[in-house]
Amino acid sequence: METRFHLFEHLFLPSVAAQIDKDFRLIVLSSACMPAPYQARLSALCKTVEQIELVFSESEGLQNATRPYAIPKSLKGDSSASTMTMPCRAPISNACAPGRRR
Repeated sequence: METRFHLFEHLFLPSVAAQIDKDFRLIVLSSACMPAPYQARLSALCKTVEQIELVFSESEGLQNATRPYAIPKSLKGDSSASTMTMPCRAPISNACAPGRRR
């Protein structure tokens, strides 16, 4: 988890904050079952970039978690509307399983 936070804080956040055009919104989606100390840490980091909206989702599965933030079909051709997906090592439904290492 420390490696992920290090990359998020020292690579991802500075690159987002350095964007010249600030007219965008970036949603950082995480699981609501992330341990509280990590949630607090992630929240504090995300507050450093105005364009970031942090969401802790209780939804089962990535598709259900991202549905409220889906880009309408009418905007799919708009160059300002984009999505990025990062592969997950484990299925979302197993992310909160008791005893699962994070």
